[in-house]
Amino acid sequence: MHGICRVFSAICAVLIASVGWAGLGCQRGSGAPPGVVLITLDTTRADHLGGYGHKGGITPNLDALAREGVLYTRAWSTSPWTLPAHASMFTGKYPTRHGADLSDHGELRGEHGLAGHGYWLYEELIRAALIVRLPHGRRAGNVVDATVSVVDLLTIVAEEVGFRLPESRDAVAIGERNVAFAEFRRNPTIDEARGRRVDRDVDVAIRWPRKLIASGDGRSALYQIDTDPGESRPVATASIEESMRAGLASVRSTLVAPESMPALPKIPAAVSDRLRDLGYIE
Repeated sequence: MHGICRVFSAICAVLIASVGWAGLGCQRGSGAPPGVVLITLDTTRADHLGGYGHKGGITPNLDALAREGVLYTRAWSTSPWTLPAHASMFTGKYPTRHGADLSDHGELRGEHGLAGHGYWLYEELIRAALIVRLPHGRRAGNVVDATVSVVDLLTIVAEEVGFRLPESRDAVAIGERNVAFAEFRRNPTIDEARGRRVDRDVDVAIRWPRKLIASGDGRSALYQIDTDPGESRPVATASIEESMRAGLASVRSTLVAPESMPALPKIPAAVSDRLRDLGYIE
């Protein structure tokens, strides 16, 4: 990504995995070609990183990056699939708008009686770890509790390097987001293989500390994720759920899928086989 003073940050999103940038020492006006290094770690859960409270000491390099950078404690992916999440990072748009059917995220390891990723929007899948390391140690050790979506990465970069944001975007400046939104859209081909359990659309709205999961089959659940991060105890608060449903409907009403998508390049057989082995394609 060009037009950026070299920054290196890291983002790990539930299902999103991890994204990173790190300051490489260039300054505005230095004459060096501006750039951003984006590192993503697939299916990397935020709650397994030391910077986010894990005590296992299994991510020393990311933990060091967190100490040297700005750590965002409340960040979410837009999707439980790798491709859509990455597209959201680069376009500043939700998956419906950019047309990708797949996001980068975390992984279920038995939580909720499930394993893997892709069809649900629980915290283990869409909660993202986001760390931004700025040049020269600027803001090192800062912790930001504002609600952030991965679409907002675009505004972080734009603010740092001064490039013009696209007019059509879902990204907002840090501190201006009231609701984080994520979505899963049913895919008839995948649904047929996986069964009726995933034959539905799912939307999520997070208005900290509450999270609403609304399924296209009419089911919904409201959680208080600051005290119930495992989403095991639905909250029966009709007025709050109704308000969040209205907010979710408002977001959905603004999302229009592109009329057409550019033709995708042909993927070499060896790459297709590897993607299939990893579970990214059927």
